[in-house]
Amino acid sequence: MKPSVLILGGGLSGIAAATILAREGYSVQLVERHRYLGGRASGFRDGEDWIDNCQHVVLGCCSAFLDLFEKLKIKRLIAFHSSIPFLANGKTTVLAPSKLPSPFHFLPRFLTAPLFSPQEKWSILSLFARLSFARNNPEVLDKINMMDWLKKMKQPFSVIERFWKIILISSLNETLENMSAKYGVMVLEKAFLQSPDSAAVGLPSVPLISLYEEAEKTLLGDLGVKKIKGTVKQIVLSEDKPAVILDDETKLTADDLISALPFYNLFPVLPLNLQEDRLFSNFKKLETTPILGIHFWFDQKITEERFGAFPGSPVHWFFANSFDQRFYYVQLVISAAYEFLKANNSDIIEMGIQELHKYLPDSKKAKLVKSLLVRETRATFSIKPDTDPLRPSQKTKIPHFFLAGDWTDTGWPATMEGAVQSGYRCAEFILEQKGFQKKILK
Repeated sequence: MKPSVLILGGGLSGIAAATILAREGYSVQLVERHRYLGGRASGFRDGEDWIDNCQHVVLGCCSAFLDLFEKLKIKRLIAFHSSIPFLANGKTTVLAPSKLPSPFHFLPRFLTAPLFSPQEKWSILSLFARLSFARNNPEVLDKINMMDWLKKMKQPFSVIERFWKIILISSLNETLENMSAKYGVMVLEKAFLQSPDSAAVGLPSVPLISLYEEAEKTLLGDLGVKKIKGTVKQIVLSEDKPAVILDDETKLTADDLISALPFYNLFPVLPLNLQEDRLFSNFKKLETTPILGIHFWFDQKITEERFGAFPGSPVHWFFANSFDQRFYYVQLVISAAYEFLKANNSDIIEMGIQELHKYLPDSKKAKLVKSLLVRETRATFSIKPDTDPLRPSQKTKIPHFFLAGDWTDTGWPATMEGAVQSGYRCAEFILEQKGFQKKILK
């Protein structure tokens, strides 16, 4: 008989583990409470429209994520953009790589960027020059927040507000004051210094729901993964094989069990003795951070740009697409949106309109047909200083019980890349039990 594995949660980490183990000949059952896979990186239906929970972006440096999408035959649905527009004061500053070798590939376009003064450019370049040296002391960096580190690096307030905030808050979904400098520095080095393609912005060319529908064709069809719709009520680890009780009292068993649930959903369904264990009780100390997506439908096109940054605005990025031929659709994204959690929807939407008018003046000529606010109050876990000791390994001390999720110990912050890597590592640990020393990523 085939070895079997039961995976709880159909987000990216669960999908990643299921893909690898099914390809290795395992019988895989994947439990997901929603109709569609993708978890927080998916979407929902609003009338006739498919709405993404929030705009999800992949960078060229996200090797595990891109490897997974290649295996699922959906990488073709990601369109990459090498140029990154920053809009301000009626001008567009475009950062794009040149033919110079790394780490100098961004230098020519950066030196001519109208967004920054000569003094500001010197400050930014000086910091980039010190990144590799700073990465040599991750333990030190993890003791301070990114704002304090930027000040220590003598970054001017104007540069922090109009550049570092845009890049870092949207990448890590945390304020600079709360963000571990370790991961802030890591993201900057990987995205901007690693290679000319590392900072390329990958955007789905279809709604997220459609993206995961295509993924299911490979996962459930070609690979034979069995998808089970249900909510986990209890995890049982006291028998010969791990088991799970669903909300309809269905009992599922397998040789190995992977929880790809968020930590706040996993903890309540653990056995009581594990809830009291220090490793698992640490889950209660992890915190989450919110993201807001403001969605607008206009009667006409308001910009030629597919996406862009709003330096100095409470809105970090805008994204436009033409999935729906009836209207012109724009989404505004506010990461680490703590200050907006208690605000009225109408006030937030009005603020979004005002920011659109300010940064994209042609939007004043368009008629707003529809608007919608989406709050992801638990979008990611908070990567605060000294959070790493709270993040568990994918391999637990309980035989045949593994943990996946971007919040586990991956060496990455709260990203889709980290989620996929956690699923891959679970698969590696399970294969090791059968004597296979297999590295999924070289």
